[in-house]
Amino acid sequence: GHWRTSGSFEGMQPQALDAAARAPRRVVRSGAGDRVPLTLAGRWDLGYTDAVSGIAVVERTGGDIYSGIDALNPIGVSDVGAALSVLDNRITGNVYMRGRALGKIDAEIDAYVDPRMSGGRLLAQNRPFRVVIDSTLPDLSWIGPLIGDNVQFGGKASINAAIGGTPADPTSTGTFRGE
Repeated sequence: GHWRTSGSFEGMQPQALDAAARAPRRVVRSGAGDRVPLTLAGRWDLGYTDAVSGIAVVERTGGDIYSGIDALNPIGVSDVGAALSVLDNRITGNVYMRGRALGKIDAEIDAYVDPRMSGGRLLAQNRPFRVVIDSTLPDLSWIGPLIGDNVQFGGKASINAAIGGTPADPTSTGTFRGE
């Protein structure tokens, strides 16, 4: 096969892709009143002749994620982004999220794509992959309203984990600490 795609987007509000998120009385929704929903921009330049190569970048341009039946509780998202590079079918990159109560979530990926895969699979099933997650969540109270108005969470947590092996035979190691 042979293909090439490039482009950019701005003003994307991910929650708009979920019709249920716009429904009345949905637990998670945003954009009510002066609350600006999480908004993203990005660009990509990808091609495939003998192998996939290119880049994809996504970043937050504004807004937040709101929770609760009346979408009154901002999580305090201050930064969201992803930067991925693909060279000869090998994808490497970083994904991150920062916020006031959220803290930080960082993930690194190193994997291989198989452009000939079908059935919704993207990763080469028998090639090595690794995903490393490093998160510090100083205030878990934002989780409760995402689940339901009567759900309360408290405390803090940290996650340091790695997923590896192959997609067909994954392994994982790491720690989850919570208070």
